[in-house]
Amino acid sequence: MAIEKADAAVRRTPIDHPDLGACLNNLGIKLVRRYERIEPMADLETAIDKAEEVVRRTPIDHPDLAGWLNNLARRQMLAPGPVQTENALSSFLRAWHCHSGIPSLRLMSAVAAVDLLITKMSWNEAADLAIEAINLLPRMNKRVLSQDDQQHILSRFTGLAAKTCSSLLESGRPVEASVEILEQDRGAVLGLMIDDRRDVSHLQQLCPEEADEYERLRREVNAVPGDITAGEFREQMLKCRAKASTVPFHAAGDHSPGYLDNTVSHAVSSYTPTVKALEFARERLAQSRRTMAGNMAASASDTAPRKLCVVTMPHTPGLTDLPEVISELLSIQNIATPTFSITSLPSPAATRVKEQLQSCHIFHFAGHGKADGIDPSHAVASFP
Repeated sequence: MAIEKADAAVRRTPIDHPDLGACLNNLGIKLVRRYERIEPMADLETAIDKAEEVVRRTPIDHPDLAGWLNNLARRQMLAPGPVQTENALSSFLRAWHCHSGIPSLRLMSAVAAVDLLITKMSWNEAADLAIEAINLLPRMNKRVLSQDDQQHILSRFTGLAAKTCSSLLESGRPVEASVEILEQDRGAVLGLMIDDRRDVSHLQQLCPEEADEYERLRREVNAVPGDITAGEFREQMLKCRAKASTVPFHAAGDHSPGYLDNTVSHAVSSYTPTVKALEFARERLAQSRRTMAGNMAASASDTAPRKLCVVTMPHTPGLTDLPEVISELLSIQNIATPTFSITSLPSPAATRVKEQLQSCHIFHFAGHGKADGIDPSHAVASFP
């Protein structure tokens, strides 16, 4: 019945009517759904024909053309045989090159085309297209969007950076090119957050009142409310969406007494997700040192060490006990004293941790946490 109604709508719509393309597309969608249920090849062939007709009737600079081409390509992908696969690749590429189209639809077409090129082992073409697609991400991930919206957009294209790196390496490109791609992809959201937290000393010199107001608003926006989450630990947030990010590579190996065949015996693991984040951390460290030097020059008697806050959670209700965190605290105290003024918080409330975060230079948490594979900013550190 639905197919009959959609077909009737197509027959009754004038050939020059602007809604004819949408009517043809609706008919094609219903035919594909019936094909997916009972697989009559005639339905798929008709759906492809209708999609091709929509494309033919749409001007080359029309904003809907990318979407129509994407629909055509996905129907061609359902048809058996290498000819339709090549047709699908051609349609995906045409959709990508529709510069007047919706960026997300263009990007979806590019990702599908990259997959087909990788299947053909056309590494150079796949790498070139994937790089162009990665470069489009910033146009979609605007600063005005909320962090949740930014992450939702990126989640639709998870794996693109990995495919790009694989294609680059397979095509013989320099390893540095792959590192740059990972930086762009992983830093798509974190980079905007870092830019919002950059040093504003130049603004302070030119417009001190505006700079003070900006800092006040920024502190208000970044304030830690109630329960502490990884999204609220902005500097410490690890923005990695790849599945491998959940694997504890830093703890790999044999940790039996006397054995050195493990990661920690040979490397100090870094939890900095991007080069930009590392640069930002170094900027903050340099700024802190300048501030301390200025304070010492102003008051030679002020030799207060930097502040280190250590939170230990040997027992968390409902979770496995972690008795070794006490030894961890003792080790930190032995190493950091007297360079740092250490504040130890055993099993503190979240509000107490929030207070310390406002003034400590380094924060160390030894306790349970929970990751969110869909939205990394919803990961949590567990407190009583």
